Amino acid sequence: MYPNPFIDFVNMDFVNDSESNKVSVEIYDLTGRLTYRRLVGHLPKGANTLRVNASEANLGTGVYVI
Repeated sequence: MYPNPFIDFVNMDFVNDSESNKVSVEIYDLTGRLTYRRLVGHLPKGANTLRVNASEANLGTGVYVI
């Protein structure tokens, strides 16, 4: 993930093993509360980057688990 810390956007690089996988993003605060969820759907097999807008995800200053 980058940049770290982030201000407006956070990018997540990952490898998708199969284009039949349904990809989703879930972000939790340190208390375990789900703060953001987005179903992305099918992405190409191989390297991918997802970008999350911090204001859309309502991510304020803090530490998160993605």
